[in-house]
Amino acid sequence: MQALQIAVKLAKPTIGLIKNFYPATPAKLAALIQLCAVGICLAVYLFTLKISEHSIPLPACVLACALIATSFSVFTKMAVWWRYINFLFPISLWASQSLHIPTTFYLISFLLLVVIYWNTFQSQVPFYPSSVSLWKLVIKIIPKNRPIKMIDIGCGLGDLILNIAKHRPESEFSGIEIAPLPWLVSSLRALVKRSNARFAYKNYLNMSLKEYDVVFAYLSPVAMRQLWEKASQEMRPGTLLISHEFKIPLLEPYKTVKAHKEATITYVYMMR
Repeated sequence: MQALQIAVKLAKPTIGLIKNFYPATPAKLAALIQLCAVGICLAVYLFTLKISEHSIPLPACVLACALIATSFSVFTKMAVWWRYINFLFPISLWASQSLHIPTTFYLISFLLLVVIYWNTFQSQVPFYPSSVSLWKLVIKIIPKNRPIKMIDIGCGLGDLILNIAKHRPESEFSGIEIAPLPWLVSSLRALVKRSNARFAYKNYLNMSLKEYDVVFAYLSPVAMRQLWEKASQEMRPGTLLISHEFKIPLLEPYKTVKAHKEATITYVYMMR
């Protein structure tokens, strides 16, 4: 009970520290949260060791650290995936030491994550795979009475574009990706399937959107304002900007659709 009271007392000034630091880039904020959680758990551990012959078991300390970090993530309104990262980080670190996992495993894992997520820490756009129901929905949304030119911003492994291109061979479909491995996989898939879809290793901020009839994006809440600023300046009147799951702030969509009753909303914006 005393240990819990101390943890609560230490948490209050820590919350103040995080408030002063916030907002910050997610990676820096996550690092600060981990340091604060470790500091609180270490203080409680040393206190109980001083007043009692029995110290808190290390696994319990690790779990407490993970829970505190997750709580701070919720408090600072970090994205959901950062909450999972903050929860799993101390547990993974402890497990690696306890199980004596070879360091080579971590090197390989790190390199794999780099080529998959690349600059996600800066762009704040994680890898979101699309579903079959979403592919079918987008096919229904895009214009049907003429050939079109469509691009998927952050295409991942290329599923959506490859599928739509198969159903609309008369039109041009492309995807861009800033993570090396997903771009390579999508390009190879297009080659193997002899698809007319094309994939490029590119950032949409460094290209023009004026030639496209449809721009599809499945990004993140953080990226939506910047996407709209670029799209509204470059896309032609009557063209469509489709954003799955994430709405553009302070802007009402032309229409909202769902693949099925329980599905996530897809927002459709018509350029004027």
